[in-house]
Amino acid sequence: MSASLGGIGNFDDLHPEYEIMDWRGRPYYADFAWRTPWRFVLLFEIKGFSKHVRDMDRAGYDNETNREVFLQGIGYRVISFSYDTIANKPDIGIMLLKLFISQFHPSETPAGIPNPIDKEIIRLAFALAGSIRPIDVSRSLRINYRTAKKALDNLTSNGWIRPLPKGQGERGVLYRLTDGAYKYLV
Repeated sequence: MSASLGGIGNFDDLHPEYEIMDWRGRPYYADFAWRTPWRFVLLFEIKGFSKHVRDMDRAGYDNETNREVFLQGIGYRVISFSYDTIANKPDIGIMLLKLFISQFHPSETPAGIPNPIDKEIIRLAFALAGSIRPIDVSRSLRINYRTAKKALDNLTSNGWIRPLPKGQGERGVLYRLTDGAYKYLV
């Protein structure tokens, strides 16, 4: 299979039905495995609603969650997609996959985000449910508060975030991602 990841690489080394022994010594088959250029193996799980939700009992659910933690613990990265996303909304799957992979490939900056600091601020805002403060940026990136505020002002002027007014005449210290930021990897 050769699918492009927009400058990050491709899936030429994608392996279907990749066998791994679980913590009980039983074979487990990941839907797909990809040995990434960053020296880890990314496992893809395509989960159908029937088998993985509707028809699963408590023991099956328990094993499923334990298996994912075990796989992460022994060094694999696990990405689960619903079958419906893959079949009916592949653009969302591609955007989410690019978002995940972009954390390992810092030179791939999405169009319109001019530097790595801005990219990390956008990523941090996603992690903080879409809202961010200068102190969040300062602490996370270990930069001066004024530098963080300047970076947020720059992102505001470029339309990636917008300040949320606090009150009449009060300084705004909270910023929210704009709709454009939510689509920056598509």
